[in-house]
Amino acid sequence: MLTPWLEAFPSTARKLIQEVDHFAGFKLSDVIQKGPSKVLTQTTNAQPAIMATSIVILKILEREFDFRAADNFDMTLGHSLGEFAALVAGGYMTFQDSLYLVGRRAAAMSEATRKAVQEYGGEYGMVAIVTEPEYLRGLIAAIHDFVGHSSAGSKGESSEHVPPIEQVLIANINSRNQIVLSGNIERITTLMAHVRQFLGHDPRAVRLHSDSPFHSPIMKPAVAVMRSLLADTSRVPGREGEDIITFPGDMPCVSNVTARPFRSKEQLRELLARGCLETVRWWDSIRYLDQQEKVRRWVGIGPGKVGRNLVGKEVGMRGKDSVKGGGVWAITDPSEIEEDNPLHVSVFPSHDAATNTFTPIRSPLQFSLLLSSTIDVFRLRAKANAASGVGLSGDVGLLHAVDDRLAAYGYETNTGVRMVCVVDMRGRRVDASGGRQAAAGLRETDLKPVFRAMQTAYVRLLQNPFYEPDEHAPLGGAPGKSIVSTRFEGDMRRIGEAWTPGVTSL
Repeated sequence: MLTPWLEAFPSTARKLIQEVDHFAGFKLSDVIQKGPSKVLTQTTNAQPAIMATSIVILKILEREFDFRAADNFDMTLGHSLGEFAALVAGGYMTFQDSLYLVGRRAAAMSEATRKAVQEYGGEYGMVAIVTEPEYLRGLIAAIHDFVGHSSAGSKGESSEHVPPIEQVLIANINSRNQIVLSGNIERITTLMAHVRQFLGHDPRAVRLHSDSPFHSPIMKPAVAVMRSLLADTSRVPGREGEDIITFPGDMPCVSNVTARPFRSKEQLRELLARGCLETVRWWDSIRYLDQQEKVRRWVGIGPGKVGRNLVGKEVGMRGKDSVKGGGVWAITDPSEIEEDNPLHVSVFPSHDAATNTFTPIRSPLQFSLLLSSTIDVFRLRAKANAASGVGLSGDVGLLHAVDDRLAAYGYETNTGVRMVCVVDMRGRRVDASGGRQAAAGLRETDLKPVFRAMQTAYVRLLQNPFYEPDEHAPLGGAPGKSIVSTRFEGDMRRIGEAWTPGVTSL
């Protein structure tokens, strides 16, 4: 999780990792980087590791790119453990205090599980249930009926007379088609057999890599531990005697328990403690931010992209496309904030009249260099247009007259994706209907179908539920990893070949 950041930003990352080890009280960085996996996935290591990695990435953005969360984000939230990272990003607590709290929280949760196994026996864990959206409410109701009490909401008084081994509760409501059950694994298996028999459909069950049943009544002892810790003072040098919680923070932070922003310091303390036990209302939180707060840009910072994908299920991977820059991103790797890293480049041959052959007029490397200079033109126009209050989205037209033969044209989508088409002005567009040659050269209006086809291929890529489009990170418009999709590459190939030899590079 940390190695790519150490390689990309060695000086900054090394200092931050030293801070992590100091705050954690042991070489947490060795566990994160060297494992083994069996050790890393233990609750007492996994929770501090995930929390630390998230904040290290955020701190690198701050120190290397002068990126401040308060200047770029309006609200913050985090899924389960991620709520602590969200509180740090939102200015509610320090990195040092949060890492200490997470370490103690993980230890309390692990101990609660150990005692349950010791007293009642059995195997405990968590199982994700995936169903069709139209069945979700019925599924939740069936679970309520089967276990004899409500699985969502406050669990402080639920089934106190029933031993934990008999309790199965909804830990997370993640999206319109996914919940997570937590508790005794045998009991969960029995419950799912009941659901399949009486509900009339067969939801998919996936065992999660968790050695503890988080957000279940077994975690009740951890709530008491967290209440005590959150009532204490800060451990940060220079802040001794000050409250561990700062309220208000730099921006609103949405609670997992209420799916609404924390309203006071006292409520934050109580809900953060109860978060060990309560259902994570992630779906409700996303709907609140999307529908009531009208959030249009979503950025996940930390290891993995589960949160990004869950948000994308609700709002769409590109957010509300009617708003420029809307979308959902995840920053998990340095490559996602590198500049001038193209998402995709296709090169096509040009016609050589002297030999009547088709050969590329530039090498792939030469086209990459040409692309860099073309992107610079995009940036210059963006600055000029921003100063005059004019947006850049849409048909940008001629960007760069390369020489007496090549010209680069551009188009920017309303989500900030830039498309470039390099044209051989001496080429001839192939008539798609009969393969006949059209008039020599291409006019600017001739390129509209090219950009329209490119955008259609890109939208189709984003609509594929099995593809993770790490198309670009929203920090300064910097792109991320290259697109890897056989279908997308085929679409681009067909577009280029339909216009060869006029189009030489897309």
